[in-house]
Amino acid sequence: MSVTSGSYSCMLIPMVLKKIPYNMVLEFNRKKGSKSEVEVSELLDYIKSEVECRESSNLIINGNLSELASSPRNSFESKKYVHTKRPVAATLATNVKVRYCCFCKNDAHDSDNCNEFSNEQKRNKLRDDRRCYRCLKKFHTSSTCRSKIAPCSVCKNNSHNKIFCKSLNEKVEVSEEGNLATAMSVSSLNSSNVLLQTCTVSVLGESSTELTRLLTDSAAERNFIRSDLVKKLKLKSIRKETLYIYSFGMKIPQRIVYDVVDVRIQSLENPRNSLQFEALVTDTITGSQINFAVK
Repeated sequence: MSVTSGSYSCMLIPMVLKKIPYNMVLEFNRKKGSKSEVEVSELLDYIKSEVECRESSNLIINGNLSELASSPRNSFESKKYVHTKRPVAATLATNVKVRYCCFCKNDAHDSDNCNEFSNEQKRNKLRDDRRCYRCLKKFHTSSTCRSKIAPCSVCKNNSHNKIFCKSLNEKVEVSEEGNLATAMSVSSLNSSNVLLQTCTVSVLGESSTELTRLLTDSAAERNFIRSDLVKKLKLKSIRKETLYIYSFGMKIPQRIVYDVVDVRIQSLENPRNSLQFEALVTDTITGSQINFAVK
C-alpha cells in the first residue's frame, strides 16, 4: 500500500508501550537516550530481545525441561508447561515484520539488500549506530547475539553478515586485478586505424553529379547527407524534421531541427542501378578520417 513506517510510528509506538510492563517501558526509554524519533522496527527488536532474555532466564531458573518432566512432584506442572503454547518473541516478529534499511533509512528494501553504500561505509554506520555486526540490530553486540540469521551468501557461514565476510573481500581484490589485466591487454591491442563500412557512389543533383563516400549503418533509423554536398548539388529542402538526440551519457536529449532533401545515388559499376530516398541535412556525419580513393 506504499505506506512508510515513519507515517504510523508516532501513533503505533505509544499504543504498544501502553500494553507492555512498566519496567520494560522504562528500560526502552533509557536505551533510546535522547533520540526524539524511534522507528517501529527498533521497538520490535527491543521487545524481541527482552522476551528472549526472559525466556532464557526462566529456563535457567526452572531447570531443564527433561528434568522437570522426569520429576514425579512436578509431573502435572511439566505436562502443562510442555503442552501449553506460550507466546514467544519469534511469534511476535513473524506476525509483525516491518521492512526497514538501517543504512539508508528506507523502507523500500531491507538492510541486506541495500546498494546505496559500499561495505566499508556500511561497517562504519553500524559502528556509529552501535548495532550488532551479525544481525544488524541494536541493543546488543555480536558476541551476545542470539538472532537466527541466514547463512552468508558467499561462504555459507552463519556466524557473520555478508559485509564482514573475508572471502568476499578476497574475491573483490582478485576481480579488480583481473579487470586491470583485461584493461591493459585491450589497450595494448588498440590501433590508430578505424574500419568503417563504406562504398563509393555517384550522387545526382539538378545539373551536376558528385562522387562521394557512402557510410552504411545497419542500425540507423534515418539517412543523413552533409550540408556541403547539398550546396554543391543544389538540392532543395522539401520539409523540416525535428529530432531529439541522446548522446552517450546524456540524460536530457538535444533538440535539433533538420532540413530534409530528396537524394538519388547511382552505382559506379552499373549506372542503371540507382536508389532514391530522403535524407536529413547535417554538417558532420562522422569525426573519423575517411580516405577517398577510387580505382
